[in-house]
Amino acid sequence: KQFFLRSCKAFTPNGNDYKHCMYRHLKFCTAPCIGNVTTEEYKLQVKSACEFMDGQIESIREQLKHEMELASKGLNFEKAAQLRDAIASLEVSTQKQRNFDRVPYSLPLAIHPEEDMEQLGRILGLSTPPIRIEGYDISNISGSFSVGSLVSFYKGKPDPSGYRRFRIKSVTQQDDFACMAEVIERRYTRLKRESSCEKQESSFPQLIVIDGGLGQVNAAYGVLKQLGLGEIPIIGLAKKLEEIYRPGESSPLVLDHSLGALKLLQRIRDESHRFANNYNAQLRLRKIQESILDELPGIGEHRKADLLKRFGSVHRLRRATVEEIAEVPRFGMQLATKLVDFLKARSETDVQKVGETNDPTAKN
Repeated sequence: KQFFLRSCKAFTPNGNDYKHCMYRHLKFCTAPCIGNVTTEEYKLQVKSACEFMDGQIESIREQLKHEMELASKGLNFEKAAQLRDAIASLEVSTQKQRNFDRVPYSLPLAIHPEEDMEQLGRILGLSTPPIRIEGYDISNISGSFSVGSLVSFYKGKPDPSGYRRFRIKSVTQQDDFACMAEVIERRYTRLKRESSCEKQESSFPQLIVIDGGLGQVNAAYGVLKQLGLGEIPIIGLAKKLEEIYRPGESSPLVLDHSLGALKLLQRIRDESHRFANNYNAQLRLRKIQESILDELPGIGEHRKADLLKRFGSVHRLRRATVEEIAEVPRFGMQLATKLVDFLKARSETDVQKVGETNDPTAKN
């Protein structure tokens, strides 16, 4: 016990430790650990941070402008300049974005994408190089929020216009094979219908790449055969040893890891994996936010659906006025007022909990 107490005391930061703190030099920290700010001041800082994350920008902007004016009048021009830069950074970080690049800049691109594509065609024994390749992956957490992704590569390069996302509808348990089968069935049933109407076959890919092993490949290939599309080449790329699996063949194809053809497959597989995981994370975050409304009596599923249809998210709902909420079907001024008060109280409670968690004097 004495050793434990001595250890705790030894790791308690003091003024000497703070001199070597990187966050202190970068001015990212107000040092509550050494009592540089009081508990109440720190809670206010946490509350301001939560307001910023919640989109309540105007009050923060006005506060910074007020502090800048006071610093300028007090001839503290260095602090005034810092506050001015903070206001400028706030404007940049909160401006609305109109265009989004669905492919991250960190996605490694090939030096010779068309050569890799042609090499891949020769290795797989295709009659022509796969000009368009579609990659698929499934993402879920213990069977919940199951989603599928489709990424498209054209001439060895990502083609974001061909990306698609799928929410799994028919599979209720964790079954990646069944989920993959559903995604493939929905995708190529639609392509068959569109191609039949347009009297052309150019919309089909020359190669399908599945993120997974033989089980996922066979599940996808079985669906293609049922749709009369079994002639479309399909392979799976397993992560562990980067093995290539083909339908009905238990022995995988293993390529030299230096080959551009394998690197092209890795880029397609990794991009489909990233795209699926991002969609899964979006759905989980949306569900967490929406669950707040379940805590208020009187807000059933229909009213919650009306709110989300009108405002899009709980984040936007928090910024709505009582009058705007009252205009939503199934709502009136009384329930709208109750909802606004509830969201405000919930926000303050969350901030208080954060402050208590960071307060070293708080008891568990």
